[in-house]
Amino acid sequence: MWGIIPAAGTGNRIQPLAFSKELLPVGSRLDGEAERPRAVSEYLIERMLAAGADRLCFVISPGKSDILSYYGGRIGSADVVYAVQPEPRGLCDALFQAAALIAPDESVLVGLPDTIWFPVDGFARLPDDRLSFLLFPVERPELFDAVLTDAAGDVREIRVKHQEPGTSWIWGGFRLPGAAYHALHRLWQRPERRDEYVGTLVNAWLAGGGRAAAVQAGEAYVDVGTVHGYREALKLLASRSAASPSPLSTLRGRPRPAAPRRVVVSGGAPARPPSTPAAGTTAGVEAVMFWNEPNNKSHWNFFIDTEWKAFSEMAILASEAVRAENPQLTQVLGGMSPIDPLFVERMGNQGVLERMDVVAVHGFPLDWNHWKIDEWPAKLEEIRVVTDLPIWVSEVGASTFGAEELGVFGLERMAELLIGRTPRIHWYSLYDLPKAWPATTRHREAEGSAYYRHFYMGLLREDGSPKPAADLFPRYTPEIGICQWFQFEDHRLDEAVAWLKRLGVTYVRTGLSWADSFRPNAEAWFDRQMAALADFHVTLTFCFTPEHRGIEPHHTSPPLVPEEYAEFCARMVRRYAPGTARKAAAGEDGRHVAW
Repeated sequence: MWGIIPAAGTGNRIQPLAFSKELLPVGSRLDGEAERPRAVSEYLIERMLAAGADRLCFVISPGKSDILSYYGGRIGSADVVYAVQPEPRGLCDALFQAAALIAPDESVLVGLPDTIWFPVDGFARLPDDRLSFLLFPVERPELFDAVLTDAAGDVREIRVKHQEPGTSWIWGGFRLPGAAYHALHRLWQRPERRDEYVGTLVNAWLAGGGRAAAVQAGEAYVDVGTVHGYREALKLLASRSAASPSPLSTLRGRPRPAAPRRVVVSGGAPARPPSTPAAGTTAGVEAVMFWNEPNNKSHWNFFIDTEWKAFSEMAILASEAVRAENPQLTQVLGGMSPIDPLFVERMGNQGVLERMDVVAVHGFPLDWNHWKIDEWPAKLEEIRVVTDLPIWVSEVGASTFGAEELGVFGLERMAELLIGRTPRIHWYSLYDLPKAWPATTRHREAEGSAYYRHFYMGLLREDGSPKPAADLFPRYTPEIGICQWFQFEDHRLDEAVAWLKRLGVTYVRTGLSWADSFRPNAEAWFDRQMAALADFHVTLTFCFTPEHRGIEPHHTSPPLVPEEYAEFCARMVRRYAPGTARKAAAGEDGRHVAW
């Protein structure tokens, strides 16, 4: 988890000082048995560490090297880096200087280093799956960013230093997923924006369909940026407690690193290279998914398995087998289509959810679903009501069967509706399905145009030429990844990898077919496919029953022996995503793909 600390301001309201205002001594702390002065910014850092931050980024101006000298490269358990804001262009500009560091799947805390507030665990009270503000009651809200909320506790409007604030609650810090951070950054980069204040930017985000939560958990808040505020801070600290140990209590006594870790970003943070893994993670298989659309008759025959009891048994066995091979691997319940909370409840009642880490959904409101595109947030909320597990959108897309412009509209609107609301979004797909290949669906041509839409879901046409949506897609990477199914010995594999990198994709969902594993040379093809995808964060789907191993001879059939599916899943994980111990045992003999 990142903590971003904007510390580039000049502090004119409390000058003259011989040092940066963030180092103003306010109160004290215990260093062993000695009581020492405490820099005001230490209070924010203490609260970030209490919420789980393990990386801190100070955004400083070129003249504020004293902050770097004071804190060095590590505070408590957190690494520290520094980004430079070349010119004073407001709080938003400062926050987005850290954009090159933040991965979409990471959580981000933001606070102001010249403030002191309680409770210490305030950040930890904020939800981590959406933009959320920690609110405090103050006597003069017109001096701050007042936050108006609705009955559900969502942010309705932020009034920035407004003479009619409409409420006594202001924000003192906020938390958001990395994906939402980058979505706000893209919004801010639009020519008509470049907001100075977070409040006006968030208002634009809300007007565009974004959502922000407000948590009125704050007890006391003081801005130490003025002489009056300094005095109030001393009173607040005196009323709370005497000096006490903190995560920074060994700051002065510990040996300093030879050189602090510095990440200097100026002139706007550059984007991460397309094939570079997210900060702090390694490319390779990040998750396995058990089946694809198990509540869809085109993929699981629930006329045979009417209550999904066979599916539940199979998924539980597979989960246990995979956990035994690699307990760190994220396990995903196969993307449901339609999005059905009753199916999720059934999976919970039958013991499946307690073994999963994620629930995945698929949605195609412009093509097959019986709901409107703007209902995407509501559909996610329907699932959140019945499970606490994170929700991934493992397939979303728009067919260009009627017009290629529909692909552009679908991408723009669904990105707007989904980025920041879910940790993973996989756009389906990179390629149009070749017309010589059948689509995996129940009634095929009898479905009319609904069937033929399957052949126009790609960013690229069948011949590999880009559609208009392909030109737009890099605007939404890396927050949006790609779902691309590769047929056995698919001739497009190498070209697909080149396109994925060109588009800036870092997250890929694909599959290994249990049915294909019985083909001649299957192992060689699987090895080639997984080696080609080694630079990406891969969600690997295991599905399709071999005809000779099903209750009926069809890829949608429940298997005769569910343990055989579990063994297939374990074998694939052992080969392509082994746990640490198995990796060491495998050695460097070239047999396994090295992640």
